[in-house]
Amino acid sequence: MWNCSRVESYGARGTLIWVLNSATSVGVEVHFVARPTDAGWVAQGHLVDLNPDSRDGLALLCDLDGGEGYFELDLEDGSVLEVTVAKPSLDGRFQMREGWPA
Repeated sequence: MWNCSRVESYGARGTLIWVLNSATSVGVEVHFVARPTDAGWVAQGHLVDLNPDSRDGLALLCDLDGGEGYFELDLEDGSVLEVTVAKPSLDGRFQMREGWPA
């Protein structure tokens, strides 16, 4: 991933993976721009595929977790991060932050 303390922002493409169990997972491609915070980083993102099925699928997964979904973010460089994603807007945009609740 990127070193938050050295850059003002970082843009990348990745896949949000929602894992139900070891045999079942769902993924959606996203693009995001992250910026550092005192607690790590936060990002503005959007779905790469803007069709309603992708947006509604991500919204459903977020609703299952109470309005914010807990995903693995697989980046093109092979990094995998745990992230919390807010339910997307109608135009496929969403907020994302580093980590899962304790």
